[in-house]
Amino acid sequence: MNESSGVPRSSLDFQGLGELRARAQGKEEAATRQTAQQFEAMFIQMMLKSMRDAVPKSELLKSKAMDTFEAMYDREIAVALSKKGGLGLADMMMKHLSQPNTATKDYLQDRQSMQKSMQLEKVQKSYDLMKETADKGIPLKINKEKSLPVHELRDRSFSIRKLDGNQKNDTSKK
Repeated sequence: MNESSGVPRSSLDFQGLGELRARAQGKEEAATRQTAQQFEAMFIQMMLKSMRDAVPKSELLKSKAMDTFEAMYDREIAVALSKKGGLGLADMMMKHLSQPNTATKDYLQDRQSMQKSMQLEKVQKSYDLMKETADKGIPLKINKEKSLPVHELRDRSFSIRKLDGNQKNDTSKK
């Protein structure tokens, strides 16, 4: 098939993909780069497939064999594009993956404080009672001028009439 270099030459090179997997477990930077390129190739292949599906096909060229050939061709084009730089997705992944991701004590404390500051519900706090009114009740001021005693309301009667659109509401005291 190909020499044993650990680099898959094609998307159908299963031996090269197996060697790449073994090298990636050893956390080699070259293996990480190859894995990022394979991911970028898969992304490009899916993009090409979506682009082909968006274009109407002629009935003369429509067949299962043609669909298989187009899928294989898209896969090989995607691998070739990703090896030559592609969309830059592999480079961005390498940049992100090469950063140290150790969880330091400061980082974890900052993360805990961030979680506390982004609460979805506001926590209701209870209010302290004033010491001078703790034994007494809170006095309610009653405005006696506007309120009527219940026995006066019971003795009054109100008339209710059906209103037309032109009449005003008339309540009379008896």
